Amino acid sequence: PHTRLTPEEALRIEPGLTPDMVGAVTMEEWGVDPHRLVFANVQDAVANGARALNHTKVVELLRDGGAVIGVRYRTSDGVYSEARAKVVVNAAGPWVPEVGHMAGVDVHLRPAKGIHIVYPHRISRFAISGESIDGRDLLMVSHAGFTLLGTTDDDFYGDLDSVEVRRDEVDYLLQGFERVFPAIRKFRPVRTTTGVRPTLFKWRRYEDELSRRYRVFDHAADGVGGFVTIAGGKLSMYRLMAEETSDAVCRKLGHQSPCVTATRPLPGSESDMEPAEELARRCGISALAAVKLQSRHGSRAAEVLDGAAAGRLVCRCEPLTEAELAYSARREQVRSLADAFRRVSLAGGPCAGATCVMRAGEIIGRELGWSASQRFDAVRDFVQSSWLGRAPVLTHAGWAQEELVQGATRGLFV
Repeated sequence: PHTRLTPEEALRIEPGLTPDMVGAVTMEEWGVDPHRLVFANVQDAVANGARALNHTKVVELLRDGGAVIGVRYRTSDGVYSEARAKVVVNAAGPWVPEVGHMAGVDVHLRPAKGIHIVYPHRISRFAISGESIDGRDLLMVSHAGFTLLGTTDDDFYGDLDSVEVRRDEVDYLLQGFERVFPAIRKFRPVRTTTGVRPTLFKWRRYEDELSRRYRVFDHAADGVGGFVTIAGGKLSMYRLMAEETSDAVCRKLGHQSPCVTATRPLPGSESDMEPAEELARRCGISALAAVKLQSRHGSRAAEVLDGAAAGRLVCRCEPLTEAELAYSARREQVRSLADAFRRVSLAGGPCAGATCVMRAGEIIGRELGWSASQRFDAVRDFVQSSWLGRAPVLTHAGWAQEELVQGATRGLFV
């Protein structure tokens, strides 16, 4: 449903909007934590018999004549292993062409880079739409205590493993959005995010005109048996993409069972959650910590806090408890501080890790059996990599905070 508003009505519910408008339209907008959504799918797959490997790269497709019969892969510690299957699915996102080449097939994509600016608080109670100088739709949306402003859409020809945000891309977003929300430059962002869309190839089209449709390729048509690729699409249709890919695999295997993911809930959403206030009281944590915990784990939040460390905070910005961080290392395949950032928002707030990364390295290291030098290396790697996301949005006030971060971790870089 949508509602038309006069300029006066729009300014009454959101004073930050520009008064220079002819009116506004409200509509529903939904948000999701993509990192938690991905891992919820991993959890569900493992619970149904899958084996999920983190920090693992496919280096070769195993062949038997014209068919693909498995993969050879390398783990983060350099160990090579093989996995064999009747059908191999190439679902590598923007890396789809690279994996396809291993099988001798060409899947053409037109990778498109996008960025977001991240603010450590809610700027508005509403998602607000704007327009860039070249007419691209922009959106500012608040979710889970943060606000995201994006996005760009540019052809990308660089290294998919090294995608960085430029200052001019940040200025592009701010320039466009301040026309509808003039005060946006007064808010201090904490970082940027970036990624590359696996858009299907199309010649003679602007990036914005490219379709977000997807396609399932059965490479038997290319003379390569046992090999299927899914390419294109977007997050909001991921489940349907997976269903159609699974249906294609089942047809090759002769299976007739229907897909059930449209009606079966993901882990953490099988039952209703208890009130956050009750969880906070029962487990000895703040109400905000309880809300954050439930936003990540749903109805399974209480089992995360089992133990004496339940209420001890590691990251006060989030807030993140020691118990949840240890749980993520034990049960959620966290193998680095960057993994912890994705799973539980470690160092995602305004402190940029100045007060928590050393403690986090100790907790994760204890769970994974790291030596002292491995813990220091893990923290140093995280500080260096997270700097790349903060640098494009640093202003005068931001540099003051950055000095604090660098001071807190100075001993790591001797």
